[in-house]
Amino acid sequence: MNKLRDDHLIDVYLQAVEMELDADFIHLLFSEIEKRKLKVNHEHRNLMSL
Repeated sequence: MNKLRDDHLIDVYLQAVEMELDADFIHLLFSEIEKRKLKVNHEHRNLMSL
């Protein structure tokens, strides 16, 4: 996951939650977000779609 940019990681995480993908996959993404000390909010999703 080191090659995935922070903004893409957050976007993938939010999409995975929205699509109700496998809980283990969502947890993996969220763990990486926490490791990078990133903040996730739903407004970020709206910005990414512009």
